[in-house]
Formats: sequence, structure tokens, C-alpha cells
Amino acid sequence: MTEKKQQLEVIRTRHKRDGFTEEEEIQLHNMEAPEDFRNINVVPSVEELLSFERSFLQPNKKGGAYKDAHHYLDVQFRLYREDFVRPLKEGIQDFRKNR
Repeated sequence: MTEKKQQLEVIRTRHKRDGFTEEEEIQLHNMEAPEDFRNINVVPSVEELLSFERSFLQPNKKGGAYKDAHHYLDVQFRLYREDFVRPLKEGIQDFRKNR
């Protein structure tokens, strides 16, 4: 696992307990997205639905501005997409586990 992915997992784990600190939120928004959101298919692939890998997500900004319009659209697209993909992934994984 790369150092960047390890950092992301540490932040995610802490977030589940306590929420993001302001410093973690800034750190997440300063991270470079792994790919341009415009290249992500709206409909998830079979591989993605069967994968246990987590998506790259950044939280909504509660205060302050986004870097630019591209950054804003990237964050919102990924969050909206995750809202409908995650329940599908979890349902498929539960089905496969409990056949």
C-alpha cells in the first residue's frame, strides 16, 4: 500500500470515530485525486462493484472556498456517485457472503 493510501486510511478510520478535524479536512482537500472525475463512468463496472477497494473521497467543505470550479465539481461528483454506488457494493458483497 502506498504512503498516500495509508495516510488516507488513517484519516478515514479516525473520521468514523470522531469526524474530520480541520487539519485533516485541509489535508484531504490538498491531496491530488487519482484520476480526473470526468473520466469516471457514472455507471459502476462489475469489477468496481465486486471490489473491496474504497473510493477516493473528499468531504464537503464547511467553510472556506474550493480551489476552483474543477475541484468543487470533482468533490461533488465523487460524493454523489458514492451515495448510490456504496449501497450496491455492500448489497452485492452481503449477497455473495451469505449465499
